[in-house]
Amino acid sequence: MRQFHPLCPVGAQDSCASCPHDCTSFQDIGFRLVSFVAALFFLVSLASAQQQPVALGGGKVLTVSHGSIENGVVLFENGKIAAVGAAGSVQIPKDARVIDVSGMTVYPGLIDSETALGLTEISAVDMTNDLVEPSDEIMPHMHVYDAFHAESELITVTRLNGITNAIVAPASRDTLPGQDSFIQLAGKSQDEFLLVRDIAMPLNFTGEQRRNERGEGRKFPSTRMGLAAQMRQAFLDAQDYAEKWSEYEKKKADYDKPKTDSASDSSAKPADKEKDKKQPPNPPKRDLKLEALLPYLQGKKPVVLAAEESSDLQVAVNLAREFNLKFVLNHISHSQSILDYVAGLKVPVIVGPIYEHPPSPKSASTPSTAFPPNSTSAASGSSSLPRIPTKRAIYPTPPVSPPASGSPTTKPSKPSPSTQPRSGASPISSAPSTQARPPTWSSRTAIP
Repeated sequence: MRQFHPLCPVGAQDSCASCPHDCTSFQDIGFRLVSFVAALFFLVSLASAQQQPVALGGGKVLTVSHGSIENGVVLFENGKIAAVGAAGSVQIPKDARVIDVSGMTVYPGLIDSETALGLTEISAVDMTNDLVEPSDEIMPHMHVYDAFHAESELITVTRLNGITNAIVAPASRDTLPGQDSFIQLAGKSQDEFLLVRDIAMPLNFTGEQRRNERGEGRKFPSTRMGLAAQMRQAFLDAQDYAEKWSEYEKKKADYDKPKTDSASDSSAKPADKEKDKKQPPNPPKRDLKLEALLPYLQGKKPVVLAAEESSDLQVAVNLAREFNLKFVLNHISHSQSILDYVAGLKVPVIVGPIYEHPPSPKSASTPSTAFPPNSTSAASGSSSLPRIPTKRAIYPTPPVSPPASGSPTTKPSKPSPSTQPRSGASPISSAPSTQARPPTWSSRTAIP
């Protein structure tokens, strides 16, 4: 992917093709989230036709790649960043519109590397969801731009939170669910939003893609073995498809070569005349599914490889290497044990949320690893997260006195819920006892 300027208001590669300043890459920008004092939301609109230069001056400029500039100036001309620097070092044209942003912070538009913007509006209303095509697991010929809804209200909300560009990706239900699009979050129509229609293709290998529904709904692939075999077969079929088309192109080129004069030569043999009258070769039948895989098998576009567990990650990486795929890693949230292996791959990695679900505690005394050291709890303000064991007291059912001699036998009444032991409690001895058992401590812990 081409590099672009860290302050590019639209985040498009083409927007900074002639930028005179050093640029930083998408990988560096997309994941360095900077805090801000005030956001200037109108920056995203500068990609359209600009009538006059615009200069933002007096604020703190965060350049990401070149530190911060106090009392900085950002100059826009023709919809592109023309200059960035300290006040006095940037020459502002006389006809420029100067906007005083003193006390504010000018920061790069953030890029969200995985969204469903334009593909869903209300998750509970099926008519507003076009997230994924569930009829098959291998659907590389699905293009999210065909379902992109530019009028989505979620786009406006996202833009107001500082996101100016995003990758729109299909949901991860399929192993190869379709192709991603790169958008800007400002425009009047779908064409203005869509900057790159097919920029990458997700390859999901997390186990979620297995069709292991119970009962009659269970079908292939219902295991990780099936997922890997299915993808491998799809890539092999695509390679075979490419060879057939290559063979066709060669035959067509031979057919289109200038003919000899044997056809007009009266002395030519009949066999030669028949040879000159041969029919052109027939092209192979087009297969959109296999055709969509070719740019990735040829290394022209990257695959976004999503895996979570270390074993899944290694299987997916081996598959990508088997077919010489150019890939970016994503969702490797549970692969801490092989981080050296990940670093050794020397490929881009999409860094996701720092916090996910807290890990299952081994014991009540085990310190929490879900939060980094010296982190502050929002609830208590303490420097470490307290771990409170769950107290569980179990009391035996009071013994039932035997009936007196000669009295009619009655069926014991059912104990009340307050006297019944909780589900999962230890068996209680049937021996009579008038003393309650001391409370026990569960190994289960609770996070306040």
